[in-house]
Amino acid sequence: MALLQVALLTGQPAENQQFAAVDAAVQEGIDAGLYPGAVVVAGRRDSLIYARGYGRLTWSSAADAPDPDSTIWDIASLTKVVATASAAMRLADAGRLALDSAVVRYLPRFQGAGKRQVTVRMLLDHTSGLPPYKPLYRRARTRRAAIGLLYREPLQHTPGDPAVYSDLNAMLLGLVVEKVAGRSLADVASSEVFRPLEMRRTMYKPAARLNRWIAPS
Repeated sequence: MALLQVALLTGQPAENQQFAAVDAAVQEGIDAGLYPGAVVVAGRRDSLIYARGYGRLTWSSAADAPDPDSTIWDIASLTKVVATASAAMRLADAGRLALDSAVVRYLPRFQGAGKRQVTVRMLLDHTSGLPPYKPLYRRARTRRAAIGLLYREPLQHTPGDPAVYSDLNAMLLGLVVEKVAGRSLADVASSEVFRPLEMRRTMYKPAARLNRWIAPS
């Protein structure tokens, strides 16, 4: 399943925009079997100028077409920005989280060579020195075990070195948010980010009643 977002930065009026090439490109992927369906949403500045669903929500021929307004998508790594980083910044704005404080101030188990120099800001800008990725889920059967492995992961670079995008930074930042707020990341994101922005269909762990609108991933 693909979600294609097109940002149009040309200066032409919306009525002159032509989307035949976009339609053809999306349909080509469907015909090739790359995905059963897709949604294209195109905007310019603060205006929505094109929104269309294509194909089927699933590989079943009985499935409905995905809909730009109602289909719910797994936003995957965008969660780092939309939820985790945004929740952290809300706490920082409220004076509850100090971005230039060491991570160990909030997470005492974050110990090891060089780790006392790692700040919350370094988790946000990916300069912590942590490795880009570790498949913790393959080595841990529970959340608690995975967190234990995360804390023990050694740095690969000196904190403050050039940025290296790391999933581990976002995991630790989520734990910092939970420690500061005293609530789950899901709860903090909902109350501090999603609800204030009226993102009514953005959530962690959607209820089973929403399954009919969720694109499989």
